[in-house]
Amino acid sequence: MFLATSWTNIHADYDPDAIIDDIIYDGAMNTATSIGTITPIYLTIHTIVIATTTKNIWTAKIRTHINSSRVRQIGKMAFANCTFLSSVDFPHYLFIIGDKAFEYCTNLTSLSFPSSLTFIGHNAFYRCRKLSSATFPSSLQAIGDRAFSNCAALQSVKFSDKVVYIGEGAFENCVKIPAVSIPPSVTTLGAYVFSNCTSLTSVEGGTSVKHIQDGSYMNCTSLKTFDGFTSANTIGKQAFQGCTQLTAFNTPSSVRVIQDEAFKGCTQLASVIIPDNISRLSAAVFEGCSSLQEVVFPDMEEQVILMERIFSGCSSLHKVILPHNMPAIGYATFRDCSSLKGIAIPSTVQSIGDSAFIGCTRLDSVCSYIEHPFEFGNDAFKDISPRCVLTVPFGKRDAYIAAGWTEQIFKGGIKEMPEPAGIRPVTIGRSNSAYYDLQGRRTTMPQKGKIYIHQGRKIRTR
Repeated sequence: MFLATSWTNIHADYDPDAIIDDIIYDGAMNTATSIGTITPIYLTIHTIVIATTTKNIWTAKIRTHINSSRVRQIGKMAFANCTFLSSVDFPHYLFIIGDKAFEYCTNLTSLSFPSSLTFIGHNAFYRCRKLSSATFPSSLQAIGDRAFSNCAALQSVKFSDKVVYIGEGAFENCVKIPAVSIPPSVTTLGAYVFSNCTSLTSVEGGTSVKHIQDGSYMNCTSLKTFDGFTSANTIGKQAFQGCTQLTAFNTPSSVRVIQDEAFKGCTQLASVIIPDNISRLSAAVFEGCSSLQEVVFPDMEEQVILMERIFSGCSSLHKVILPHNMPAIGYATFRDCSSLKGIAIPSTVQSIGDSAFIGCTRLDSVCSYIEHPFEFGNDAFKDISPRCVLTVPFGKRDAYIAAGWTEQIFKGGIKEMPEPAGIRPVTIGRSNSAYYDLQGRRTTMPQKGKIYIHQGRKIRTR
């Protein structure tokens, strides 16, 4: 912040030749002129312009120098609630526009910032509802939280290649912005940055952004394409919730965690690519994605955590290939997935939560690779197909029935997999000899339930 070394307050007398209710800060004048109200205007005349005491301002031309000092900052709330203000002429050496400097300037229509500007503060232009365009200079480095929030007429947003930070909710509820391109200089996009931008159809760039924050594009109901963000490792809570026109999502390969309700209610989302690096899908990530048809998890060695309700209400989902080393199927994970016909449960699953498959009315095949069956949660398989067949590992039928996996639930019957021909089941233990997969790749850490070559024999680990 540029602090003044001295403070001087001035005011001007009534000028009968000027336009009524017009206040002009003019570089050619030594005073600020109040017309019509006679109320004095008080402002700092060193390096910071501070709040006016009158709000009947139509135009503002801010001087570049006051007492031989350059005006470098417009202070907090300097022109806040100046509801008649329609245009601003900024000084050439301006560095900072302070917090709430122009909030609720409801008649401000356009802005042209000076080439010196580096920072726009929090809520700086909040609810400037007639502001239709803003040209950002190449010098701009940061846009504060909610800086342009609720600027309902804003249609054009173009960022310079020096912007590093765009704050939380900076453009939320800007309902006319059609597209956004995030330059590679940006490393931080705040939470809810473009939430409720209902005309936003495409987002691209963002190659240096590490986190797609909570609610970033929530309720962007026209969003159809989302490209870039190749460095992102997290997709935050509700990041794309309610994006009802989003039909496909190519998850960046760098993403490891997708948080709660990230795509909840994306009713047109038909396909999603799950990256190889994924380690966690949090609660209700795809809940209510009623057009989602197929989800395939890649074959990866790291454990993958799937939380509750991930695919709940995905009524078009007919194919899911789960990760081979997930530890659990959570509460209501596949609730009301009424198109799902079959599921293979990996051998690493140690629990199945309440209502996991409830309402999967077409589920007629469950193939479980679990070697040591356990009692599953309440109503886990309630209201599945009356023709559902449970297939279990060779020699495990009785163990499954004893654990509660009965023909009262799986009314199509319970059958065992064929005895593996030439494959010997082996419990993984300490061994100095290596294991090789079927592609000949050596590993010292074999995964449970997979087939390997060990000491010259084909084995399946358990």
